[in-house]
Amino acid sequence: MGCAGEGGDPSDPTTRGRQGPIAVHVDPRAWDGSWFLSAGGHRLTVTLDADGDQARGGTVLDEADPGATAASVEVTPRLLDEVRFDPAAQRLTFRDRTDSGFLHYRVYLRDGVATGRLARSPSETPPDDPLAYQTQVTGWRAQTFDAHLVPRVFDIVIGGHQRAVVRIDHASSGAGFIGRFKVHVTND
Repeated sequence: MGCAGEGGDPSDPTTRGRQGPIAVHVDPRAWDGSWFLSAGGHRLTVTLDADGDQARGGTVLDEADPGATAASVEVTPRLLDEVRFDPAAQRLTFRDRTDSGFLHYRVYLRDGVATGRLARSPSETPPDDPLAYQTQVTGWRAQTFDAHLVPRVFDIVIGGHQRAVVRIDHASSGAGFIGRFKVHVTND
């Protein structure tokens, strides 16, 4: 019995509505570039470089590194190793060597958004136990979100007791911008 995606025929009642393995091609430009990640209270800039479907390498700059935010001090990003991208799972894995050991990342990428976990380990080998990956990792890819100026959405706090959403988009006429401001929570 065939499967849709493997030559199944949608008009054939024995294969209609069935899904099988589907070849997935992910453009490497969807994951290479600059990623701004938050991991365990640290803000990181991870820069990845792709060559076709393969990773060539990457770097990480931790804003908590001494001098990382001082304009007068030059900080060299650390080199990442074991950078791998699985296009079918849309999973990126890499290792960051630190003074205290290794950070092993498992991050899922979708539409310029990164979600995943990292494990701290004294070993170069990533842990097999999923429970070792205790630190949450989230972030976004600059090249995805900076591709267009609008639409943009901001959550803001007004006077310390109101929360609002500001949305800016293209005007329907095509000239200029239009915005929406909506208060959705008041803590009084």
